[in-house]
Amino acid sequence: MTAPSVTIVIPTYQRRSLVVGALRSIAALDYGGEWDVIGVIDGSTDDTRSALEAETWPFPLGILEQENRGLAAARNAGAERAGGDILLFLDDDMRAAPDLLHRHAEAYRGETVAVAGWIGLDEASPPGFLAEGVGDRKSVV
Repeated sequence: MTAPSVTIVIPTYQRRSLVVGALRSIAALDYGGEWDVIGVIDGSTDDTRSALEAETWPFPLGILEQENRGLAAARNAGAERAGGDILLFLDDDMRAAPDLLHRHAEAYRGETVAVAGWIGLDEASPPGFLAEGVGDRKSVV
């Protein structure tokens, strides 16, 4: 069985060095399938595009720039361009473990349609259904 292809979408705003670090961790991934990355620059004025283009990446990198419309709009814009069998959202301050894609693809075997990992919430987050629902849980849906 061939490994599913994965598109990783990473939105960023004014965090050039963080997103470059995220992509460097992705460059070290060990995965038997194909993957690509879409970096969505959400109105940044910190020359993020030049920093991303200055490096040579061992995967296809698409760079999408838009005026600042927020995290959800940036994720949606990246998702619209995604072509992989699996869509994986990472934040610009995340660092990928070398087996991230392998483990993520394994979670999709069978009838699984979505996977959510641990989601830490800021201590200042207001109480409510979101905080209660995702606080310190890990789930496969």
